[in-house]
Amino acid sequence: MIIGGGPAGMSAASRIKRLKPDSSVTVLEENSFTSHAPCGLPYFLGGLIPDLRTLMGTSPEKVLSKRGIKVESGTRAIKIDPDSKTVYAIKSGERTSYSYDLLLIATGSSPISLNIDGSDESDRVFTLGKVEEASKAKEVLNRSEKIGIIGGGYIGLETTEELVKLGKRVQLFEALPHVMSPMDPEISERIEKILGAKGVELHLEEPVEEVKTERNELKVYTAKASYTLDALIVAVGIKPNSEIAEDAGVKLGVKSSVEVNELLQTNIPNIYAAGDVCEMTHVVSGRMVWIPLATTANKMGYVAGLNMLGYNVPFPGTTGTAIFKLFDLAVARTGLNLKEAKHAGFKPIYVDVESHTRAHYYPGYKSIFLRMIADMDSKLLLGAEIIGEEGVAGRINTVASLLLKKASIKDLFFSDLCYAPPFAPVWDPLVISARLLMRKLGYS
Repeated sequence: MIIGGGPAGMSAASRIKRLKPDSSVTVLEENSFTSHAPCGLPYFLGGLIPDLRTLMGTSPEKVLSKRGIKVESGTRAIKIDPDSKTVYAIKSGERTSYSYDLLLIATGSSPISLNIDGSDESDRVFTLGKVEEASKAKEVLNRSEKIGIIGGGYIGLETTEELVKLGKRVQLFEALPHVMSPMDPEISERIEKILGAKGVELHLEEPVEEVKTERNELKVYTAKASYTLDALIVAVGIKPNSEIAEDAGVKLGVKSSVEVNELLQTNIPNIYAAGDVCEMTHVVSGRMVWIPLATTANKMGYVAGLNMLGYNVPFPGTTGTAIFKLFDLAVARTGLNLKEAKHAGFKPIYVDVESHTRAHYYPGYKSIFLRMIADMDSKLLLGAEIIGEEGVAGRINTVASLLLKKASIKDLFFSDLCYAPPFAPVWDPLVISARLLMRKLGYS
């Protein structure tokens, strides 16, 4: 039995059916579709993705016919009874129950609401993360001119870009000193300069305190001022849907996510957890973290499915690798930033490198900036942050792979990276960063 038809749940179900075709796998899913893609919502709002249905995943009927997985759609699980191995749910307004031998909690995460006065009373305030509400949001945004966005994280910035491209006047509100808090402040400042150059009005360290509809105008109040807007988008982050697990006696860990061991088992026998709902080990720090990413959720589901069949495969953890598009740039990170590295007990050193994506004499090369972080004592790589117009994804993936293998600065330096003038300089920016770090450590 699996609660949740998102990436983790469906990945686990598919693995179980592939390895044990005669097994009975039932997935309880509240929506009418499985494995939807909320990461694509900003691009739907901007018109790049014209059909919302392309984000809505696969229908239960197709899942059953192609994979043999029974999906109980429109079914909301409300209680787990570990003693009787029963899940109670609401389907079509009626209470029902399902028995299980093994249970996977893959309930995912939900967008955080503002929880401030007036935010739930206006039909022009939208919380990104729910595919079902996107059509209404797009309709309102299309006829709006002045749009506010609360939250300077991945979704907030991606949505900002799409609305600016539509010619909207965007005001971005962020409670913290900088946008993109997972990155070092110097990197965030570069992002803020780009936003300013594109006409985005930034309100840093200015949390929204109240939202009102006055004389058909949407008013947003902060501690500093009030602003008149046509629409407001809330993108302040997400939280794990761990309530049903906690009610069943499952222990919670980081940020109220479900606590699991390396086999993705909870503290209750026969109950596993995977995906955005649960914590995971950070490969670099070795500490438990909650970094909800779709790539991680899919892999956790894969591992959970194996372990529910008795394979006992440990999930290695995450490096927190992420990338997003900001106008003509790609912005990416992996591993630990400086603050995280210090908090984890390392003695971080870093270098900043400004370089080119191709040979300097080859037409069309672009500039690229990267920050490489390593540990002074162990000389291990700790993380990287990269901004550029091209070549960002490949380079951040290279560092992420090295982090998984506990690579050193020398390992990065001697990495046999490809070279040809149309694709990379002979001294790749990654190798340059390693050479500069080696110099800081006194290597010849």
